[in-house]
Amino acid sequence: MDSGSLITGGIILLILIIPFIFLGSSVKKRKKKILSALEGLAQKNNCNITKYDVWNDTAIGMDETVKAIFFYKKIKMNEIFIPIMPDQFQKSRVANSSRVIKNEAGNYTVIDRLELVLTPREKGVPETILEFFNAGSDFSSLSEELELSSTWNETINNCIRK
Repeated sequence: MDSGSLITGGIILLILIIPFIFLGSSVKKRKKKILSALEGLAQKNNCNITKYDVWNDTAIGMDETVKAIFFYKKIKMNEIFIPIMPDQFQKSRVANSSRVIKNEAGNYTVIDRLELVLTPREKGVPETILEFFNAGSDFSSLSEELELSSTWNETINNCIRK
């Protein structure tokens, strides 16, 4: 193998690898920005995020000392901040809006929305909805949201019971 082939092979390899490096860097920056927004919300409420998850343009976190939970979601140009004090709620549950698609290969369940629904203790107060996934507005497919919604549902219910 001559040096010209090695140089050409190296250049082609770099051309193939560089987009993945930039993509990984971009995802890390976006997640860091979302976490920063969540931490800012917590600080405005005199709390510090000690446990959190970040996915797509959404984050949820908790100050484990105060037992306060904070939710952040960015949809296009709108930002949704929701502070949650578990003692104001009687329960949390996962709401899964799905539909069945039938074709020759079989039946498939497609999830359109995945939410945590918090039922308040006080009558007449509307439920608080934390949208983990919405097929209409999220630009990615459902991935870790099912596990995250289940984990945070359990975490919130544990805080409510204490």
